[in-house]
Amino acid sequence: MCIVLAEKRVEPLKTKKVEKTLSPCHGANVLIKLGEKILVTRRRTGGRLDLPGGGLETYEQPIEAGKRELLEEVRINASLGEVETVAVLNQIVIGGRKKKVDYGFVFLFKAHDYTVFDGERTYNALEISKMPNPHEFLLSKMVLDPEEVIDAEFMGVDEILERHKEFSLAYLRMILLSESKTSNFPIYGKLGTPVEFRNKRY
Repeated sequence: MCIVLAEKRVEPLKTKKVEKTLSPCHGANVLIKLGEKILVTRRRTGGRLDLPGGGLETYEQPIEAGKRELLEEVRINASLGEVETVAVLNQIVIGGRKKKVDYGFVFLFKAHDYTVFDGERTYNALEISKMPNPHEFLLSKMVLDPEEVIDAEFMGVDEILERHKEFSLAYLRMILLSESKTSNFPIYGKLGTPVEFRNKRY
């Protein structure tokens, strides 16, 4: 195709097609802490240990995504009113055959109140915490999504550090951030530099 201008042939400008390699990929994870131990799951894809969670759907708020993923993956229902934002990571992930680059924010929420239903009755976090073997009880009541999760267990921070190679760096950072005693949660950039971030509502 050509463009005719003042009876002079003008060839259209040839532009080089640029492949878009950057795509936003935002995620939300939920931390369930029972006593001094944290619930971790093992992903079917890659076999890594991490926290229940996944990507945000279109127009979905981070807290709502975290609650949805928690319910889908382990059948634990977290109360939105009792969810605290404890960490946000700015991640850049390069992977795949085409070296696709995903970038975005990963939000970590701590659920202070949650319930699990075993088909007969619903148990809340306070009831579970008072049981003789609360970790084993909660694990026995959870229903894992076989397409996403192949296993789940409770770990203390020391055990998580000992098995750090089984975690991705991003999730390991978020877990350690959640256990920090700071009043404000930080955002971590590419170099891991903490930045105070006071707005806890998204």
